[in-house]
Order: sequence, then structure tokens, then C-alpha cells
Amino acid sequence: MLNFVFQNSQMGVNTIKQLLGIVENEDFKNHQESQFNEYKETHCAAQKVLNENGQDEKGISPLDKIKHI
Repeated sequence: MLNFVFQNSQMGVNTIKQLLGIVENEDFKNHQESQFNEYKETHCAAQKVLNENGQDEKGISPLDKIKHI
């Protein structure tokens, strides 16, 4: 279950990072930056807990990334 959180937060980080490069509206960009920080926090926390419990995090495969574009 925790790896599922890791993968979903990874998708959020990656997607919002791409959006930040194209968003022009400053209010929307600020909101996206806030969301990016929350996803990044969750992603790092999930990775830390997985590693502390002797688990290797399994990120999203390149094929799965392409399927979500």
C-alpha cells in the first residue's frame, strides 16, 4: 500500500513539474507550486518509510508513464 502512495505521489510530482513550465497565470502557478510541494513531501516521506522498513521503492515504469500522457 505504501508503495502505491509512493508511485502516485511520483506521478503528481512529475506532472506538476511539467505544468509549471507551461503555466502563465501567476495565481494558478502559485497554487500548482503549493501542490507540487505537498506531493514532493508525501513522496519523500513514503520513500523514507519504505526504506526504513527494508523495502525498496518501486517507481512508475517508463511504459506506465507513457500510458498516462
